[in-house]
Amino acid sequence: GFRAYSKDKKYKRSYLEIEFADELEANQQYCFKFNISLADLSKYAVNDIGVYISDRKVEQPNTGTIAKDPQVRHKSNKVMMVMDGWETVCGTFVATGQEQYMVIGCFGRDDKLEIEKVKRPSGMVGAQVYHSYYYVDDVEVYPIEAQSQCSCSRADDLEPDLIYSKSMMVGKDLTPTDIIKSSDVYYAFLKSNLNAIAKRDLNKLAKILIENPSIKLEVVGHCDNDEFDEGKINPRYRDLGRKRADRIVEYLIEQGVSEMRLVPKSVENTQPANTRPTPLSKAQNRRVVFLPR
Repeated sequence: GFRAYSKDKKYKRSYLEIEFADELEANQQYCFKFNISLADLSKYAVNDIGVYISDRKVEQPNTGTIAKDPQVRHKSNKVMMVMDGWETVCGTFVATGQEQYMVIGCFGRDDKLEIEKVKRPSGMVGAQVYHSYYYVDDVEVYPIEAQSQCSCSRADDLEPDLIYSKSMMVGKDLTPTDIIKSSDVYYAFLKSNLNAIAKRDLNKLAKILIENPSIKLEVVGHCDNDEFDEGKINPRYRDLGRKRADRIVEYLIEQGVSEMRLVPKSVENTQPANTRPTPLSKAQNRRVVFLPR
């Protein structure tokens, strides 16, 4: 196990450092997973527990804290408090092929940690120790094709759907073409259905198209990288960008726009609006855009 935190400065943190037996394959996505359980006589529980992956051996500094940004940690970065069982920490990582070591432990500085006091379990004999010590079991590293193949538990997978939204000021100087180009529709992860906001905006778009019968429209569907990967292993999510574009074309036709004026297309994940790996950036890529012709 490892000591994640200590109130007594005489006792430094400890870490588990493991050298990979085999090289990781460049550009391959891997699942990192391990179970932890808080020691029964620990006085504290903390967050910021995860895995730091390095191309060289990591030396623990004199301060005792390896203040790194771990590539893998619990999705909610919650305080890990379970004593009478095991909690799973897992996440995905795309390798460069240079990785040689993985380090398991707590990587947050003391002044940044969430620290909670823990009661001694009923029936447990002995004084509590003023630290946070975790046992570790079932450390796994294995290649995957999609993030759904690296789930910690069903509860962890229940994240709120994030749908990107942007505001647009409609001024008198904007032409119908300008408005159409700014009418992007955004989606939750792995979804192609139209929510109430999307339908409201598409109703406005249909009105503009009906009032301007000379405009033809390319309806271009996109997905993010994670959605594209899910499509590799689950046919239900294959060609998600095209499914989004087709559904919007159907809706516009239902609102009175001629089918002859609408051309559905898809570029899937090849033209991202944002290449950063954050949830908000990914949400920007789950979209359908409109190109007037």
